[in-house]
Amino acid sequence: MIAVLVALLVVGLIALQVVLLVSAMRTIARIAFEKAAETLDADLGPTEAERFGPAQCLGHDAPGVGSVRGTGALALTADELRFVLAAPRTRFTIARDDVTGTEVAAGFRRPGYAQRALRGELLAVHFTSAGRACVVGFQVRDPHAWAGALDRTPI
Repeated sequence: MIAVLVALLVVGLIALQVVLLVSAMRTIARIAFEKAAETLDADLGPTEAERFGPAQCLGHDAPGVGSVRGTGALALTADELRFVLAAPRTRFTIARDDVTGTEVAAGFRRPGYAQRALRGELLAVHFTSAGRACVVGFQVRDPHAWAGALDRTPI
């Protein structure tokens, strides 16, 4: 009987730790987005964004651009798609004219890296950089809406 009570106590403590860890991770992600959003909002100034929200950049293969992977804020304006990484404050911008297409997929593979399977769907943006075909992946809320907004020709 005591062994059962001890086992239940241990399971309860582990469950509590998991709940606290998940809560802390969500809080950290929210704060990271808020900081990146402040930076992105300041960068855009009076420019109105068609779409704006939290995003997880899964990487890109654009030449001459450093590594940009992690949590941040993503905005789509009439002229560009801009991502600001939460830490360090790295900016990644794609001119809307350079976007060649989008796709909503269940996984993402940067050239030279293994395929990453993800929960839910992601937005893959195909674009040209320095005359070369490139791709960047983002986990966003409602990737279909982002893809539709990017595929529309701005007015």
